[in-house]
Amino acid sequence: MARGILFIAGNGPAPERIAEIVQKDDVICAADGGLDTALACGIHPRFVVGDMDSLADRRVLEDLPPEAVMVYPEDKDKTDTEIGIAQLRQLNCCPIIIIGGGEGRLDHTLGLIKCFEKEQPPDMWYTAREIIRPLLCSAEIKANPGAPVSVYPLGTGPWRIESRGLHWEIDKVNWNAGAMSLSNRFRNGRVFFEVKAGRFLLILCNRPSSYQSGIVRRSKLAKVSRRPCLS
Repeated sequence: MARGILFIAGNGPAPERIAEIVQKDDVICAADGGLDTALACGIHPRFVVGDMDSLADRRVLEDLPPEAVMVYPEDKDKTDTEIGIAQLRQLNCCPIIIIGGGEGRLDHTLGLIKCFEKEQPPDMWYTAREIIRPLLCSAEIKANPGAPVSVYPLGTGPWRIESRGLHWEIDKVNWNAGAMSLSNRFRNGRVFFEVKAGRFLLILCNRPSSYQSGIVRRSKLAKVSRRPCLS
């Protein structure tokens, strides 16, 4: 099963970082202005979708095969990003990784976050500054000591999660009262999360010096000391 990469408009990682993320056999889709980012990195998407209102120059579409360009009206019920995700889902791509979308319009940012509340959310989202991923089950995240990380509840509760390896462990956070773990940090080289109820959004710093890799796996976590987290 091939991975799906969706380029979207907005600030994304540096080209050399994108070269590390994208693999040879990935299925590449660009949503609207995400085509500019992909082409700037020498990457030619298999599909381009959207209303094309954020492309720097629509003439670049003329260089693509007609069957690769799917133009939608500006007035529509789904965002270009949602259309791109759906296109990759139709091709049975897994995981689905979003590249771009950083430092753009706030309403678009909130719309992207809403994508992670859906039944089949994207698996990873890379902006110029952040790596965003949902936490749906157990996860082991590796990073350098002191690397920043924030955890937010997603969707509707109840929420319950345990951690081991954060500077402020989050076992007793009252998520139902609107709390969040903002600007927490890695205590050592890895953090274990165990989601007991609900789903969460994890935001890490997109710097090679901070973030190494993320592995989702089931695990039984040992009890840890419980110090209040930032909220």
